[in-house]
Amino acid sequence: MAKMRRAILLVWSFMTWIAQGQEVVSTSDEGSTVREATFLCALTRMRDEHQLLKSFIQHHRWEGVEKIVVIDDTNARRPYENHDPDVHVIPMNLSEYTAGTQWHPLDEISRSHHMRDCEWIASLDVDEFLSTRRNPCKTVAQELKDSFNSVDAVNVPWIMFSYNEELEVVSDVRHDNVMRWNHSKRHGAPLRVRKYKDLYYNDETKPIFRPGRLKSLKIHGVILHEGKYVDGVVGLENVRTKPFKFVNNFREPEIANALLVINHYRFTSLENVIEKCTVRNINNNWQADYAIQQDTCITAANASNWREVRDESMRHKFIWRSQGIPCIYEDPRKHIGVVVEDPMSAANPHIDLEFVTKGKADLQMTCPVSTAE
Repeated sequence: MAKMRRAILLVWSFMTWIAQGQEVVSTSDEGSTVREATFLCALTRMRDEHQLLKSFIQHHRWEGVEKIVVIDDTNARRPYENHDPDVHVIPMNLSEYTAGTQWHPLDEISRSHHMRDCEWIASLDVDEFLSTRRNPCKTVAQELKDSFNSVDAVNVPWIMFSYNEELEVVSDVRHDNVMRWNHSKRHGAPLRVRKYKDLYYNDETKPIFRPGRLKSLKIHGVILHEGKYVDGVVGLENVRTKPFKFVNNFREPEIANALLVINHYRFTSLENVIEKCTVRNINNNWQADYAIQQDTCITAANASNWREVRDESMRHKFIWRSQGIPCIYEDPRKHIGVVVEDPMSAANPHIDLEFVTKGKADLQMTCPVSTAE
């Protein structure tokens, strides 16, 4: 009799999971414990970028991500060893995919049981760090609840960060990489390498979406069966019914006003440039897709390392959170239009820490602080 009751409970739990998108945590003779849907999950892919992944995981947890699924390329020299119950690592041979099909594994995993309980999924590369901008004291999860609750997909634009040419080893991109492109300037593609193209008119994005409406997940966007799409800059001010993958005219004033952005650390160091242009890309068709040689790849990457704006917004978040400092912030939109050399973003708070007693700090933050080199 007990076995029959257990079987009935298992069937009931499974049907509830399918119908409601919830995850069964445990089942016993007394009943089932069902965990509510996870509000925000992240899906990423990587290969031999363990230190960057460590920063990625910590940062997105601080931003309210509850579950992270990592596609780990089986061509890696050293597989990623995971001991975190909220991080799920899926080995996959990514060398089988070209530029035209590299979205396939993301699409496949986003539909799998690994992400069945997710209310929102953010699809990101491991060098892309989601962040709030207009309201930096909010987490990404809180901004989604406050500003995007009535939509189904959010396309979040890149802010292109550059590497520090003076650092051979980067301990953490959030702390060490604070220089970036001036998005109010044009940037020609060095040596006409399309990978390093100008983003002045069309800035690429990455999607956050509700998986229940998913039709197809791409690298730079998502296609839903039906639903409402917005960008991460103005949110509900521009609701669309058709998918898109670019945010147009994403300049410095728009960065200051954006609700959500992605800090894109495409290259973290000169060593990372060489790594991406040689060892890591021999097996994954990246060079073949972009029809460039290794030396051309390295030269073009270095030439596109535009260090024009000092942006410490992520560094400051890292300091607040790692030291447990409360966030006190002045609205950056008050300073839109402040001119340095070009209209700079005022969304990067200036931090002044005065340690009152050992282990305790007062935080004062003023704007603007973006400066041009």
